[in-house]
Amino acid sequence: QTVHGVAVRADWADLSGELRSDKSCFYLLANTRALDEAAAVARNREIGRELRRGGPRLVVSRSDSTLRGHFPAEVDALADGLGWRRPLVLVAPQFFGGGRVT
Repeated sequence: QTVHGVAVRADWADLSGELRSDKSCFYLLANTRALDEAAAVARNREIGRELRRGGPRLVVSRSDSTLRGHFPAEVDALADGLGWRRPLVLVAPQFFGGGRVT
């Protein structure tokens, strides 16, 4: 995975600096694919609550191109933590370099 010119965080206990930043975005590495579903849901809900403190914003929950992980449970938990009742969810799995387009 590659991110260029974007701040990357691997913890979410205090995102106040990123949420106040004048940067257009930051990348939060949650590593939920390594967790069972209950733990992944709890982590996403916690992240959503932390992001909610920063006020309205665009949030993108990026998943794996092969749909490994806990979809839609993680997205639902993130939306719940953010206080969103009807989030827009777009599923477009692809990995052009590996020849995978769904």
